[in-house]
Amino acid sequence: SINKPIFEHRVEEHEDVCICMIDIVNFTKWSSDKRAERVFSTMSNFNQFVLKLKNKRHDVEKIEMVGDSMMVIGGLENGCDDEVKCEMFQFVSDLLGKIQTLKDIFCDDSVSIRVGMHIGNIHIGIINGPRRIQVFGNAICIASRMESIAYPGTLMVTHTLFNCNHMKSN
Repeated sequence: SINKPIFEHRVEEHEDVCICMIDIVNFTKWSSDKRAERVFSTMSNFNQFVLKLKNKRHDVEKIEMVGDSMMVIGGLENGCDDEVKCEMFQFVSDLLGKIQTLKDIFCDDSVSIRVGMHIGNIHIGIINGPRRIQVFGNAICIASRMESIAYPGTLMVTHTLFNCNHMKSN
């Protein structure tokens, strides 16, 4: 039945996490004349590049990569306190500071990234068909909007994230 839930595990709510949406600028143009193997190997190299930068940071997790977009979340353990907020900004700074590496991965000087960030509440669960982690919440939509209006090679941050102090410590 279409009304029957298709998730098996509990849904987790995470409050005050930092959501980072990353978009590869000019990916559509770059990939339009590439063979599938080239696109997959390049995206695998891009994924490894991001993971290497992410792994230097505490409580910063890559959630998923779909098409030319990637979602990274900070604060899943205890929310986005000042330390996690700093870790997320350092991660994005490292990423934007290595745009030439990105251009080298894609062998294309027109490729870049743009990033949007926001802080808010999210819901994480597993949905079947195929079985995978799904993340929902208005905060993700806002981070995505920030990414979509950022210029190539830049970060767009919401006023909420920029001005927040750790909300749980008050």
